[in-house]
Amino acid sequence: TPETKRKHRRSKLPDHNEQEQKLDPAGFERQNSLSGANLGQWRQQRHDQPPVTAIIRHGPRRRYKPPLKDRGGAQEELPAEKVAIYDPSSSRNFSEARAGDAIKFHLVAPGEPGSVEGAPQVPNSDFVPKCEIWGKDALSALHRAGSRQCRQEIANIVCQHQAGKLMPQTLPQFCPQQVVSSAVQHQDLAEIDISKIENPVRVVFVLVVHGRSVRQLRRLLKAIYHRDHFYYIHVDKRSNYMYREVLKMAELYPNVRVTPWRMVTIWGGASLLKAYLRSMLDLLSMLDWNWDFFINLSATDFPTRSAVTSVEKLSFFHTVLGNSHMCETLVDNNLRVTNWNRKLGCKCQYKHIVDWCGCSPNDFKPSDLIRIQQLTRPTFFARKFESTVNQEAIEVLDTHLYGQYPPGTVAVKAYWESLFEQADGISSLNDVALTAYSSFFRLGLRKQESGSESCRFEPIGLPLSVHLYFFDDRFQGYLVHQEVQNAVTGSHEVLEVWAAPQATLKLEHNLHEFERLKHLEVGTEWDPKERIFRNYGGVMGPLDEPVAVQKWARGPNLTATIVWIDPAHIVAASYDISVDVEAEFTQYKPPLQRPLRPGVWSVRVLRLWERVAEVRFLVMPLAFKGREPLRKEDHGWVHAGPPGNLYLEQSFQELARILNLPPSDPALQEAQRNTALVGKPLEAWVDQLVGTFWVTGDTCALQPSSCPSTGLCSKTSWSSMSPDPKSELGPVKVNGRIR
Repeated sequence: TPETKRKHRRSKLPDHNEQEQKLDPAGFERQNSLSGANLGQWRQQRHDQPPVTAIIRHGPRRRYKPPLKDRGGAQEELPAEKVAIYDPSSSRNFSEARAGDAIKFHLVAPGEPGSVEGAPQVPNSDFVPKCEIWGKDALSALHRAGSRQCRQEIANIVCQHQAGKLMPQTLPQFCPQQVVSSAVQHQDLAEIDISKIENPVRVVFVLVVHGRSVRQLRRLLKAIYHRDHFYYIHVDKRSNYMYREVLKMAELYPNVRVTPWRMVTIWGGASLLKAYLRSMLDLLSMLDWNWDFFINLSATDFPTRSAVTSVEKLSFFHTVLGNSHMCETLVDNNLRVTNWNRKLGCKCQYKHIVDWCGCSPNDFKPSDLIRIQQLTRPTFFARKFESTVNQEAIEVLDTHLYGQYPPGTVAVKAYWESLFEQADGISSLNDVALTAYSSFFRLGLRKQESGSESCRFEPIGLPLSVHLYFFDDRFQGYLVHQEVQNAVTGSHEVLEVWAAPQATLKLEHNLHEFERLKHLEVGTEWDPKERIFRNYGGVMGPLDEPVAVQKWARGPNLTATIVWIDPAHIVAASYDISVDVEAEFTQYKPPLQRPLRPGVWSVRVLRLWERVAEVRFLVMPLAFKGREPLRKEDHGWVHAGPPGNLYLEQSFQELARILNLPPSDPALQEAQRNTALVGKPLEAWVDQLVGTFWVTGDTCALQPSSCPSTGLCSKTSWSSMSPDPKSELGPVKVNGRIR
């Protein structure tokens, strides 16, 4: 009835441009430790000490002056929950504070610029600042500092800065002009006669890289390499696969080296600066590398001009000229173009890590490259590029610089990226991924054995490697390597299976204003900046938190109802979304109680309770828990669904009749039986569900196979072992390049 429909409609969601706040467990723990959450523990330890610092949480922009130990006169006693007890023995610099020092902090309201995830900006009281600290950036840094020593050093630096003692008031000026003229800043570099260069400059490129996009890194090195230059590569401490691959690259060329040390580098954070400074120290000590210029790059950069052209310009221009008698020849330009899209990239996604909001560049797509063409200032590099998002933009630039590859060159539109290698260790895989990859491989073998008896194989152990496969900037599926034993001959081989996802979206006809709806998808790891799911293929399990995303064309304002239905026909959630004229994407992650019931789920988009679109997705049962085979006695709960079949605080099951859902009791009984499955029956259940959403495209062998129909991986066009000339590093040519 209409009354029932109104009763079960959820309130409208926040604006579609708002971003879900993601909880950072480490940051949450640190925030609690610094915001007074452990005051009870402090009071027990220091109950004999008089209160030195009182932290009063009132409204924003209040300030307070903590009383000092030796300040005379009676002090008003504060409520216990608002007092932080200071332990004088905990600070190494406590003795440096004088009785007359004024110690003040000024609060920043949660959510203001400079605040960290809306957390209170009052720092811990285990250090003694020597001045009144005002700056919100300083308070943010104090709040996030992980140790007393770090907080004390930050406070000391801030006080020096506020006193004007941190930096010199003036610097020697060697430029006769006070301001570099705009005419000089925009000088045409082509006016310089480069033929007069006798000793061209030599550049050291410092690449700070992370992740697993090795093929894109090879392509970057291929584009910027010249035998006269030098390449020093730092790999993030967390990226062991990348490190192993970069070491192999460095063995190919004498002018490519890898830092013997590794750090955890965060873009926009102090750790990145530390990595560059330490790299500079290393380079200054390398007496066999006689370089003139330092250029820092990441793996997501790509050149817009050839290395030769860049060097010719560097022979005459460098920003150090700004304070010299040659300042009139200065080009005031960082020589690179960044693809900023503030609407999408400024979601403040890094504000829990760095001192600023945390805008991030968007990936270049072919339509964005016109920005490079329209620039009047010279640029040599652009960022950022991601081959998993759009490889065509890289191909356009590469062709512009060096021309097209010869006709018939293979894999120009293909891209592979490693997700797992045996050397990473099985602990690097989560249980959902391990379950999915094992199932993909079993399904591939099952398809293979239908040919002949000699093509029957049994999998051995766990997957050896897994790759993502893209073609023409579209995700094509997963490629799984694993060892097998031939059931007839007993011989061992290594095969690779290609598992491709199947489309499950269904759009109704006669949509009226809902003709605007172009796509509906459910997944995890939604990236609001690039507006894609980073979990390609939507592999998810009972403990994941799925997001429903709708893509819209321009059109009239409308309101849609979104309904989530679990495998037992339980209505898990229902809510409305408002879609305005300009909306391109709407997305929401309902806070569903976990574990989710494994099986086939569906999300429907409704117009006045009539279905206009539906997408099915798989919540995969787990065959592993803690990377070990699942056991009924320990892990049966993970497949049982939420307690009381209630995914949210209220039940939506009365909507089942309006949605014409089948009775839930038979499905619930089957779901209950499935919770007892382990071993081979559990694998059969997993494979039956996975086979509904994935199809095994083909299988190949690393070496000649005992199965006649199984070809060599190196001879296929899809295998991760097939040729990829655009990303392969070859010998140095006569002109000094490898591209």
